[in-house]
Amino acid sequence: MDGREGHWRDVPVAEASLLTACRQHTSKWVCWIDDHSRLVLDLQAFPDERFPVIEASLKRAILKHGRPRRILVDNGKVYSGHSFTLACSQLGIHKIHSAPYHPQSKGKVEKFFQFLRRNFLNEIENLPPMPFERLNRLAGAWLDIYHDRPHKSLDEAPPRQRYQPRLHRPVSLQVLEESFWQWDVRTISPQGRIEFHKGHYFVDLSLANQKVIVRYDPCDLSRIILWRDGQKLVEATATQLVHKTKPRRDLPISRKYSDAAERFMQSLEKAQRERIQREVNLIQLPDEEADAS
Repeated sequence: MDGREGHWRDVPVAEASLLTACRQHTSKWVCWIDDHSRLVLDLQAFPDERFPVIEASLKRAILKHGRPRRILVDNGKVYSGHSFTLACSQLGIHKIHSAPYHPQSKGKVEKFFQFLRRNFLNEIENLPPMPFERLNRLAGAWLDIYHDRPHKSLDEAPPRQRYQPRLHRPVSLQVLEESFWQWDVRTISPQGRIEFHKGHYFVDLSLANQKVIVRYDPCDLSRIILWRDGQKLVEATATQLVHKTKPRRDLPISRKYSDAAERFMQSLEKAQRERIQREVNLIQLPDEEADAS
């Protein structure tokens, strides 16, 4: 199967200890890898184990690289669920499940996560508390170096050079978000109120006492969309929002930190800035070319 046709592999969710704001989280790392080039299409750490990490990471990958024709996933519950299957169908993505008890089908992704653990995660766990925003920026800087590194399985070609998709299949942000909306059923109160995940939402009284389907982005509970009989009725914004996303569990910890690990992360960020600057310097505007001639 030619990976240039758009065959992506999902890396199984991996866990790593992470420190933030004097607390310890078990961060969830998720990424998607192009089967042909080994290019990592998205790599991200998430702070909440109940957060829909697979969907969020896949959306980011699609926004950056377009829709793949196929994705290869394991047989976990999240991949077999109705919401994920429906999203793939709406986006025109063929979802393929790996064969049960066949570890060879996961070899590429397992090797990548072993490399990530040895060369990045071990250093991260020696650092003092940091926000998840910085953690993901550091992961992006580390990927910049990884993508330009010769890969033994690619005849020493780096993934960035090998990645040459034949067809780009873009999708609008609105279509992408709506494809991954989840749903639930609620009955609107006589006062036009809907209680949803401890949040309060109000709609027009003409909808009072009606049972509706609530579609929502699990990453952002600030708004919900009400549907009935296959038609969109109205969008409701929270007037009282306890949690924008589901709360995560924190545990106090105490551990030592490494100055060497911090220097390593700073070198990653510096290398990324220098690469971006080199790319900017190569850009020459049309007016400048005309003046030069």
